[in-house]
Amino acid sequence: MVLAALILLGVLAGYAYWKVMGNNVSKDVVAFELLIPTGADYQYLKQLLKDQEVLKDEWSFDMLAEALDYPNKIKPGRYILNYPMSNKDLLSILRSGRQTPVKIVINKFRTKADLAGYIGKKLEMDSVELTQLLNDEVYLDSMGMKPETAMALFIPNTYEFYWNTSAQKFVGKMASEYQKFWTDTRKQQAIAKGLEPIQVIVLASIVEEESQKKDERPTIAGVYLNRLNKGMLLQADPTVKYAVQDFGLTRINSAHTGFQSPYNTYLNTGLPPGPICTPSINAIESVLNAEKHDYMFFCADITSPGYHAFAKTFEQHLQYARKYWKQQDKAGNHAPTPPSI
Repeated sequence: MVLAALILLGVLAGYAYWKVMGNNVSKDVVAFELLIPTGADYQYLKQLLKDQEVLKDEWSFDMLAEALDYPNKIKPGRYILNYPMSNKDLLSILRSGRQTPVKIVINKFRTKADLAGYIGKKLEMDSVELTQLLNDEVYLDSMGMKPETAMALFIPNTYEFYWNTSAQKFVGKMASEYQKFWTDTRKQQAIAKGLEPIQVIVLASIVEEESQKKDERPTIAGVYLNRLNKGMLLQADPTVKYAVQDFGLTRINSAHTGFQSPYNTYLNTGLPPGPICTPSINAIESVLNAEKHDYMFFCADITSPGYHAFAKTFEQHLQYARKYWKQQDKAGNHAPTPPSI
């Protein structure tokens, strides 16, 4: 009897050990993503695991979870479950809240809605909440920003966030990254150009939209700085597209340039009230390291697709412009008015 009892205890102990330490994740994949939303309770989690067929044996998981008091320690977030994984391994990760961060790649976004929509697909937060926060004057004022300049906070780069990061913490981290970006060296470069960091971002957003050729961006930045210093209209077509919210425009006519908006640099001197996109670091550096020259105008260069022809005088600029539009006419692309910059 004693021997039989010992054997039985041994079997039970082995079975219990196997249930705790043996593989219990049914997903036969290298990694599986589990998203536990904020406010979820244990019943919700069990249903989530059941719906996604994560566990081989729900009973053993439930028993160990109860023993470890996990039902009272649910932590939301994004967890990557690897195969194989035991109940002990799984609960160790979930109880500790050891989330796997989400990589967020900030590229060029033109509007808050576009940015918020992208973030809303990557993180738990609601895109509407983020958009509202980026228009909250009181909240932004604490960061030295306004609704018009809020997009300047988002320096294009790759960042890591926990999936359940709130909208406020998200913006707060981006504000912190913005401050890190503006080193003393960059601030001094901005001062040397007669600009504040925000103004550099705004001008860089125009440069970003004007050319995809990184090697000519410092030249374009120099043209705009020359115009700013002389109090001339920037007459930047990208600002018109932003003003009318039509980013697919290929031809700018008088109806567009006459559109009443503080962003229309055909009507208003100086820089727009805020960036017209989230400019790349290259565009920002192009403004900080803008070329010093006497160019005041530029238009598309017919000899180098994608590049621009620069001119010091309006007469020279018109010569380049006429050649460009003559080429466009031959191609059947008729323009309503010649470019003025």
